[in-house]
Amino acid sequence: YHVAPFKLEKKDLDVVRPLGSKVNTLLPGHPLVINTPSHQENPRINGVEIKQWNLYNDGSVIIHGVDNFFDPAYQTILYPWFDEVVSGNVTTNKAPSLLQQEFELLVYAWAILLVAGAICSLRYWFEKRTTGYELVAES
Repeated sequence: YHVAPFKLEKKDLDVVRPLGSKVNTLLPGHPLVINTPSHQENPRINGVEIKQWNLYNDGSVIIHGVDNFFDPAYQTILYPWFDEVVSGNVTTNKAPSLLQQEFELLVYAWAILLVAGAICSLRYWFEKRTTGYELVAES
């Protein structure tokens, strides 16, 4: 999960990249996500700051020092559209399409409207039942 299949040097991250750019790893379906523009401060990947560059660099393998472990749940929770399903040698993106997302939002909106309508109906029914009655004081 911490290994990218290509060399990722400081100069590669010095180029201004959009927030949320992904870096594929050797664990299919779990890319790392760049979430701090490098021109502002040390780059962060999955919320983890790269502290030391090129702790080891033999031209083929590069090791950088980070201030924490990369959490696989970070990408899964905050960037679910990067999720992929791996079956055999085939990797497919399991993120819902924009149409599916809009349909789900529409279903949620209808559910909220139904609940709100039921609450208003119950309130109206209870108010109507008690209208016209007077509270009688005990003697």
